[in-house]
Amino acid sequence: KRNVDVILPKHRDVVTMTSYLKKTASECQNNLTIGGVLNKGNWNTLNEVMLCRTIMFNRRRSGEVARMKVVDFQHKRKADVTDNCDHLSPIEQHLAKIFEYSEIIGKNGKTLPVLYDQQMASCMGELVKYRKEAGVIESDNYLFPRSNYDSEEYIRGSDAMRKHSENSGVSNHASLRATKLRKQLASSAQILSLNDNDLDLLIKFMGHSESVHRHFYRLPDNVQRVTKLTKLLRMENGTINAEGGRNINDISIQANDLVEVPSSQNIQFPKRYLCRLLYNRERHGRVGRRL
Repeated sequence: KRNVDVILPKHRDVVTMTSYLKKTASECQNNLTIGGVLNKGNWNTLNEVMLCRTIMFNRRRSGEVARMKVVDFQHKRKADVTDNCDHLSPIEQHLAKIFEYSEIIGKNGKTLPVLYDQQMASCMGELVKYRKEAGVIESDNYLFPRSNYDSEEYIRGSDAMRKHSENSGVSNHASLRATKLRKQLASSAQILSLNDNDLDLLIKFMGHSESVHRHFYRLPDNVQRVTKLTKLLRMENGTINAEGGRNINDISIQANDLVEVPSSQNIQFPKRYLCRLLYNRERHGRVGRRL
């Protein structure tokens, strides 16, 4: 278990999956009715695709989105920035005009926002409009319902994500799951070094506590060790004093302090660290020792 790497979604896979969902949604919406008659197959596909889009776009837990009610969507609205326009940048004012949001009940009873872009709002409106024709019974109040067997349940977000990630043609479809997508967002935010206010906003949006965010939704430990802590090994060559008062992210390693190791990934290590690894392997029969 200690040596199992946490594989987060690759950005190119997220882009590919998003493009696939948008294209599929557009095709299903354009062919939702043929001659005034609903195409139930396209309605079911659009239902699944919109569930996946909402999970991915908002980085929400799959169960939170799957259990959304129709009334939650119908209460969507745009942010009122009339009184705060002077404090927002032009791009922020534009985003407030084109995105809508509603609020749902998340884990532990927390109120969480769900954002919709223009395509999502339009497609979900079509889903709600043709619910009866698709076979959804009247007592089913879920936004993403099952349309057969007189079911009053919702479709599972994990099943929809698994199905459409496999169909999207990404390199690693197993990584495109709600939990891993949430971790990817938190990891990306860590790279950006958000200030306390922005970090607090992100934590509230994701719906968990600060302690959970810091312990479970950050960069994997192996990434932290390789990219940050190895910089501290420079103290061996006597240059640590030159870095006094600097943040670890601002410390740079000169090219002459690195040695290239032939590999498919062209990984680089500090010379002294590599020599120590080789020495321990020859003398102790192992790659390294506890430092």
